[in-house]
Amino acid sequence: MNREGEEGCKRGAASKASQSAIGVWAVLVVAYRIYYTTFYDSEHETIKKKIKEMLNIEPIDHKSRIPGFRYIEVRRDEGLPGSLEEEIARIVKAVLGPNAYVRVDYIKV
Repeated sequence: MNREGEEGCKRGAASKASQSAIGVWAVLVVAYRIYYTTFYDSEHETIKKKIKEMLNIEPIDHKSRIPGFRYIEVRRDEGLPGSLEEEIARIVKAVLGPNAYVRVDYIKV
């Protein structure tokens, strides 16, 4: 093999190594962030329970400094469908009432 062929092999090996390292870091995490307001812990716990039943994932409960503002997150490395915003909002409104403000974001983390 000539010198150029050897250099090309070395670059190819380095390229494959860097691609595999990138593949490790490029795991896509998707999440639903669900925002709503309630001053009642019982309603908040009911919402978390219903979301867990729906997605089979324990929601992460984020604490807020603003009384009544609630923010939960459901995340998974893969396999979380991106079309459930309306269904999640419907579940939350079933607990809080039809006029409750609910925001559901589907994000890639």
